[in-house]
Amino acid sequence: MLYAVADIGSNTVKYGIYEYNGDSHLPERKGFGKKTLKLVGRIRNGMLPDSDVNELALLLSEYKTKASEAGAVRFDIFATAWIRAINNSEEICAALEKAVGTRVVILSGEEEANCSNTALYAEVRPDGDGICVDMGGGSTEIVKFSGADVIARKSMPFGCVVLKDRFVAGDFPDQTEASKIADFVKNNISKLGFDIDSPLLCIVGGTAESLLKVNRVLFGEDFSPVSFGKLFDCFMKNTDVIKALIPERIDTTLPGLIGLKTICESVTPKKVLIVSSGTREGFIMNKYRTKL
Repeated sequence: MLYAVADIGSNTVKYGIYEYNGDSHLPERKGFGKKTLKLVGRIRNGMLPDSDVNELALLLSEYKTKASEAGAVRFDIFATAWIRAINNSEEICAALEKAVGTRVVILSGEEEANCSNTALYAEVRPDGDGICVDMGGGSTEIVKFSGADVIARKSMPFGCVVLKDRFVAGDFPDQTEASKIADFVKNNISKLGFDIDSPLLCIVGGTAESLLKVNRVLFGEDFSPVSFGKLFDCFMKNTDVIKALIPERIDTTLPGLIGLKTICESVTPKKVLIVSSGTREGFIMNKYRTKL
């Protein structure tokens, strides 16, 4: 069966159409679309303006139409935890449901982490301990796992958009701003409440996918623990690389990289995997799994 799901992130709104037979295997993506709206940056006085809600409703309606035309039997919408901090979140969800005809599920940080980990295990099948980091625009979920089991999890109050808006005055961070981002992330990691030193680091999200793309173009190799430093040095010397290769993430890639680099320095992994599946696939599996 085909299932479709839209993901209202703080930076990007994405949708995917997936073939899934209800078992423990990863849903196969049959269609995909995304649009960068940077919703977290549009918040005014703690609220998302009606004009932006209307723009979002039109986009979701477009996604739903495409899903129907493709033959999807279900169309779900979820928003990540960033929207809970908005004063008019209930009004936003009600307006979207009225306009699109689909209820919006707001995932808690714990639910988001569970979805990511479900997809991670289906894709990677790790047989030991590891750390999964899912960086979005407004938050970062850090999950400690052992095989398919979640050992500990925490939602951190930063993502690539938050780091950019909070610490970077211009288009790209300078060395002082980069140090402030790293210090902020380190401070948050110190409050995790669990140890994240691990041999395996798995990273999920649009920033990670962009970094993998650039790493392959520039260095012709898969990601490893040293890739963070190599990309950081490259970007700080020449931001034109970002403009040329990932223009859709021109202002959030470097802040996101600094955040992930700092987390990696705390994990000290032997292996880094950029995981292509994530919350959307895990959401479908957790909701529609019918077979063991």
